[in-house]
Amino acid sequence: MLNTRSQGDATAAGCRGGHLAGKRESIARLPQKQEEVFRLSRMEHLSIEEIAQRLNISKRTVENYITAALKTLRGSLGEFLVLVLWVAG
Repeated sequence: MLNTRSQGDATAAGCRGGHLAGKRESIARLPQKQEEVFRLSRMEHLSIEEIAQRLNISKRTVENYITAALKTLRGSLGEFLVLVLWVAG
């Protein structure tokens, strides 16, 4: 039998896993260019300038894709998760 702390830890881990799966699914549903730019920005930690150079697009276009992706994710994941994604980026 699990003690109360272990049960709480298991529940928290399950919630984190559920949020992670939901985040991945939501990111995968973004339009192709938004997803690509978002992943380069938030997961590969490239700067806006680096992304623009890599994809041969303007820095403003990169900013627009990130803004649109965050707006979409905010709708599907809620304010808290977008804040976490933004801070982590």
